[in-house]
Amino acid sequence: MKYCEEYAALLDLFVDGELAPEDMKRVGDHLTGCPGCQAYVDDALAIRACFPDAAGHGGGPGGLLRPGRLGADRPRRRYCRACRERRL
Repeated sequence: MKYCEEYAALLDLFVDGELAPEDMKRVGDHLTGCPGCQAYVDDALAIRACFPDAAGHGGGPGGLLRPGRLGADRPRRRYCRACRERRL
């Protein structure tokens, strides 16, 4: 699934919590209706979860960003795609 070119530059900044509040809301609103961009964000968060000791790891502002948070109606993955380790 492909993400939207219009939001490509914002998705990593969104995952890192580095956008202004109004841009965080705009991207968050977009993610609720775009499965491609939501999948990209979920994958980026899953990769981040494989490296919990990495500097700056915090799950975004206030720890609000977690895989599946914005797509809560979808089943969560039971493993990390990036490292193929099972997660509980």
